Amino acid sequence: MEKKKKIILVILIIVIILISLKFVLKNSETSKIIIITDKTEYNEGENLKLKIENQSGEVLCISSCYPYLFEKKEKEEWKYYKYKECQEQNLNQKCLDSNNVKAFEIPLSLIGDGGHRIAVPACIGCSFNQEFQEKERFYSNEFKIK
Repeated sequence: MEKKKKIILVILIIVIILISLKFVLKNSETSKIIIITDKTEYNEGENLKLKIENQSGEVLCISSCYPYLFEKKEKEEWKYYKYKECQEQNLNQKCLDSNNVKAFEIPLSLIGDGGHRIAVPACIGCSFNQEFQEKERFYSNEFKIK
């Protein structure tokens, strides 16, 4: 009976270790999404070039309505703000295979001065044209608009 308990305990420990490893590996994979702007300072009215690089090992899909969101730094805290309303169904229409890059050019004419960053809501491992459901959010470097 004692030997049976030891075997069950060993099996339980192995299962816990495997589950933990899977969780750690999944988190390290999805953190391999790189979002960067072409500059760290812009003049009002300039266009920002945003590059999204997917090194996660899975497909990365972003929203057809809100592929990127602006956040402004106010008193050391990031505040999200909407800059347009979506008038259509929000789908996974911008998907990026692993080891690929997608770039956007974003006009800054409606964005005020100050410190900003771009948040990219994403769905990892989702399929093209499905309804978009945010599973993770990734952030660009901080940049200033003068």
